[in-house]
Amino acid sequence: EQAVTYWMKAGELLDGQGWVRMSMDAYRRALAIAGGDAERCRALIGLAGGMRIVDAYEDAFQALDEAQALAEGEGLTGELARIHYLRG
Repeated sequence: EQAVTYWMKAGELLDGQGWVRMSMDAYRRALAIAGGDAERCRALIGLAGGMRIVDAYEDAFQALDEAQALAEGEGLTGELARIHYLRG
């Protein structure tokens, strides 16, 4: 669980510094080791945010679809709001 937190924070920091592709790699690592639906959801949201920046819109919408299903299943209202924001 600590590793997921580490990779999520790395993704946030890298994105904030403009290192979008590296941030996407960090979110992918978090996704690969996520232990539950809430962690998977958050990693997918971070990944989708980066995908939007690099014009990978279809992949971003797929990630958001998966994240939305997880968020609805877990009752993650904050994450649902972020998903809708990213969709525009």
